[in-house]
Amino acid sequence: MKINFIQNQELTDNEIIVNVESKEYSEEVKNIMASIDNKDRGQDILAINGPDKIFTISVEQIIAIEIWKNELTFLNVDGKYSAKGKLFEVIERLNSDDFVQVSKSSVINLNHLQYLEASFSGNMLAVLNNDVKETVSRRYLANLKMRLGVK
Repeated sequence: MKINFIQNQELTDNEIIVNVESKEYSEEVKNIMASIDNKDRGQDILAINGPDKIFTISVEQIIAIEIWKNELTFLNVDGKYSAKGKLFEVIERLNSDDFVQVSKSSVINLNHLQYLEASFSGNMLAVLNNDVKETVSRRYLANLKMRLGVK
């Protein structure tokens, strides 16, 4: 991969143009473009509509998000928060490369991942900060490894 900077005096102060060139439109190109696009729209705070109040939590402090039926649990560095909702909607709202889905029912923040270890049944176990452990199902393992840069 090559990255170049070209100064263009004709652009306005806050204008940036990014061109991605490749021989073909691959999964890697798609991920790079999504990453660049997400940098522009990412958010620092996530509002969670709880049963009796609305919580705001720092996105960087979210360790993992789990769902059981329609009950979301946000595992944070300072505790747990619960809300009703759908996991895919939260992932869309997070809009961050730091989060990766590791099973049908959980998402982890890569910034809190300590290590992966083999688990029984052929799955992996993601060990995160605050002793949070999430099962990584085989279906999601390849994507997690790609995001970590591991083959």
